[in-house]
Amino acid sequence: MTAPPLPTVGELKEAASNHLEGFIKDNFGSSDGDVTATVLTGRPAEEIVQYAKDNDAEIIIMSTHGYSGIKHVVMGSTTEAVLRKAECPVLAVPIS
Repeated sequence: MTAPPLPTVGELKEAASNHLEGFIKDNFGSSDGDVTATVLTGRPAEEIVQYAKDNDAEIIIMSTHGYSGIKHVVMGSTTEAVLRKAECPVLAVPIS
C-alpha cells in the first residue's frame, strides 16, 4: 500500500487563497480594496515585513499567543519578529 501523494506548494497556496477570499467576502462584503489577503511562502516574519514594505501598508494586524519562557524559545514568535522589523505600525492581538 502506497501513501497518497502530498499536495504541492502551488496546490496549498491555491487552497489557502480560496479560503481567504471566502473569509473576506463573508466577513467584509464589498470592501472596495480596503482589505487585502495574500498567501506568501518563505520565512513568515521576513515575508510579512517585506510584503508590507513593498505594498506601502499602513498597518499590520497579527495575532499572538503570548507565550513566554521555554515555550517562546522553542516555538519562536513571528509576531515579535514583525514587531521589531516592520516599518509601519503593528497591532498584536492576543488570542487564547
